[in-house]
Amino acid sequence: MNTVTTSLNIPALINRTKLVALNPKTCWDTVAADVTPPNELTKKFVLPLVVLGGLATVIGLQVFGITVPNLGTWRPGLFSALFQQVLTVVMMIVSFYVNALVMSKLAAQFKGNISYERAFSLEIHAALPALAIGLLAIVPWIPVFLGLPLGIYSLYLLFQGARRMVTIPQERFVAFFIVYVVVSVLVSFLAMSVVFPLTPSPFSDLGSIGQ
Repeated sequence: MNTVTTSLNIPALINRTKLVALNPKTCWDTVAADVTPPNELTKKFVLPLVVLGGLATVIGLQVFGITVPNLGTWRPGLFSALFQQVLTVVMMIVSFYVNALVMSKLAAQFKGNISYERAFSLEIHAALPALAIGLLAIVPWIPVFLGLPLGIYSLYLLFQGARRMVTIPQERFVAFFIVYVVVSVLVSFLAMSVVFPLTPSPFSDLGSIGQ
């Protein structure tokens, strides 16, 4: 049984992210054996990555900005960029908690079983590599360029993890997984719809382009 810790453990975070990213099929035995509660997993693995990723995004936008064709370089206001990233972090974490609840309830509908705690662990571990790339957002185009392949890889990780951690009849698994992905995408979209109206853009701030 793993010892629960509330302190930031950088080596543990790096090792767990590498384990999931480089061993997508075999890492789930380790994840399944980890009994760390959801709130502690959030503090241990999610918060450091999303907070640092948000700061990297803000710094990257302030330093490099975004090139708008025929207009120049746009940099959002520092306060609005910080506020948007804080809201993004909050809604991203809310999505993890809601999606874990959805997975545990949905599994039961397909004659399967996964506890809320294990569903949460599965969710955040499948997302670790994508969250880690957020640290490179100090160069704004990197997350944009890697967004699609990382999204596909996160889905693959989730599939492999669900096969290991969700107890469900084999003939029902694919249907369960497809329905879950659709629902989780809707949950994430609803969460991010709170952020979108407050996200600064070059087209709402034309006066700062080229400055």
